Formats: sequence, C-alpha cells, structure tokens
Amino acid sequence: MITLMPVGGPQDVGQKGVATGQGKLRQHNHRTKKSAAFRGRGVFSLSSSNRGACAFCSFHKIFVGLNLLHKIRKRGERVRVVSICPSNTELMEYLGLAGLLVGVDDYSDWPISITDLPRVGPDLSIDMDKVESLKPDLVLASLSVPGMEKNVMALQERGIPHIVLNPQSLSDIELDLTLTAAALKEPDRGKEAAAKFHSRLEDIKKRAEECKNRPRLYWEWWPKPIFTPGKINWLTEISAAAGAVNIFEDVELASVMTSWEDVKSRNPDYICLAWVGVRKEKVQASVVTKRQGFDQMNISKDHIFILEEELYCRPSPRLLDGLEKLFVMIHG
Repeated sequence: MITLMPVGGPQDVGQKGVATGQGKLRQHNHRTKKSAAFRGRGVFSLSSSNRGACAFCSFHKIFVGLNLLHKIRKRGERVRVVSICPSNTELMEYLGLAGLLVGVDDYSDWPISITDLPRVGPDLSIDMDKVESLKPDLVLASLSVPGMEKNVMALQERGIPHIVLNPQSLSDIELDLTLTAAALKEPDRGKEAAAKFHSRLEDIKKRAEECKNRPRLYWEWWPKPIFTPGKINWLTEISAAAGAVNIFEDVELASVMTSWEDVKSRNPDYICLAWVGVRKEKVQASVVTKRQGFDQMNISKDHIFILEEELYCRPSPRLLDGLEKLFVMIHG
C-alpha cells in the first residue's frame, strides 16, 4: 500500500505528548497483512503533523480507506464507525455524527445515545475480533495514552480502515474535527464544528483578558506518585484561556512526575484534582490536606476543586465545557 507521511523527523515530545504542525507529504511503501474481511480495500495513510517517517514506526494522524467510504456514500449506505477511545466518541457527538457509531470502547460514557451500543473492550486492550465482527467501515483509534499503540498495530495487521488521533493541544482538537469529518466525507460538518469550537474558545479568552487577577493553578492527575500536566498539554492552555497559570508550565513535558515538596515550592493559589479514570465522587480532598506541610500553604479548603476527569483529562471538544466551568470557579 501507499503511506503518505510528512517529511522531517519527529519533534521533541514529553512522556505522553506529541507536538504537531503542518507537514509536507511524501510516499512511503509499507506492507501490511490484511484479514479476509478487509482484504482488497485500497487503504492509505495521511498525516498533517510532523511525526516522523514510517506509518507506525512513528505516530501518524490518519490511516483510512477513503476510496471505500466514497463508494459507500455514493451508494447512499450508512457508514459504520467504531470508536475505541472515549475522546473520539465525544468528538463524533460534537460533529453531530454519533449516529454512525455501531460500537465503542468500554470507557466511552458520553453521549447518552451510545449507552446500548456494543462494547469492544477497555481502551488499552481492545478486542479486535469484536471490532471486526461489527464490520466497521472506519475505526477511530487514538494514541492519547501510552499503550494504545498495540491497538493501532492490530488494526494495521488486519487491514481495518482507521484514523489515529493524538491531540495534545486545543488546536489539535480543532484540527481533528475537520480531519475526522473529512475522512467520513462530511467536510462541511467538520468546518462548522471547528469554527464553533474556535469561537467558544476565543470568547472565554476575551473574557479572561478583562480579569486582572491571574491565579496559579496546581493540577493533579494522579495522587501517588504525583503526576501533573506540564507545558505540552491542553491543561496548560486551558489554564491560560481561563485567565490563570499552570504552575508547571515551565516543564517541557506533557505529563510530569513530581513531588509534594516541589508543588509546595511553586505556591499555587488553587488545587485542581482531576484524577485520570476516577469519578468525581471517588476523589477525596483529604488526600491532599493530610499531606505534610499543607496547613502552611495558605490555601483554604474552598480553593481545592474536585473536578470531573471527563471534562479535563480527555482530549475532546468537551474540554471547553471544563474551561467555561473553571473560569466561573476562579473568577466568579
């Protein structure tokens, strides 16, 4: 098959992060094994980011049988889509295309319309036999969490048409709206959704510019060991857009393992707890308040926010819902 990838090596990235940008395309021959169900479906890969050379040896943006989708649209048949990551499921809803979904991963929990759809396993261990049994025309895959690479490899080995998204910034999410819609032959929906996303973001930014106070935020992704987002992460952008500052914005990583002593030394004004994969009702502020030296930090308990991880830890358009909520919490 033909793989279209950007010229140039991968950019410097953090533990979970991949920086993106526009890249030129080049052809690269790449062999893959196709299962009987998908053999013969002219499949190719397309990337809009500087992610390196070979399709799976480095990260790529889109791998999709566009010719197949074109034929389906021409016949007027309904495209069958499977999402194997919660953020991609949410992106489909934002595009107004959730009705095309015929299966999702176990952790996808929004929108409510997906409740009764077949489940294909947890996002780090997708059951590819189940995926294949759903006869998808397109699978929405992700590289947003370490370990998801094996899902992408399995899709490639079986020759299942798919796109791979790995947004690390708000602009990446905006771009993914257009790319996903284009892959589904719905370019106008993508442009409309991206414009809406951009407009909402700019509206909050303008309101934040009027705020004189720029509080310092400590985001906690995990309590033990402590993980917090660094510079190459959407939560640093969310903080700035809300008129605040991520206290770890100086660390050139997407995810930072740090110490409580380091957190204290950075003097946060607010503590934002959004533990990955943990529902809000299960998060206890006491985990933080019992840490050594907390009582000397001059942070009142009402400045400890227990947040919905689904609005802050998933790289989907719902981050804007989290942003709007955060703005009100810190500025009133």
